[in-house]
Amino acid sequence: MTSAPTIPNGVTTISKAFGNCTSLRTGTNIPASVQYMSATFHNCTSLSGNIVIDASPTSSSSYASFFQSCGADAAHTITLRGSSTLLNEIAATGGSYVVVGE
Repeated sequence: MTSAPTIPNGVTTISKAFGNCTSLRTGTNIPASVQYMSATFHNCTSLSGNIVIDASPTSSSSYASFFQSCGADAAHTITLRGSSTLLNEIAATGGSYVVVGE
């Protein structure tokens, strides 16, 4: 799989949904309904581009390791946007090229 499918509004859990999918190049928007999303893109080393995150999970364990092993170099920059109040915290779960956009 090279592109993540759309996550419908109303889905509450996407933990580990795309974990270890090293061929995944394009993420998907994360709707506000999502509350559990730990390790969603863990080890998706080919992932890059823009991801909109509108979800704001209530605890840090709910988004732990979201981007672990992602964004390791400039060729795989991931830019986060959206209404989530936790964009900086979620970005911090990945490498130095997981950034919050304007």
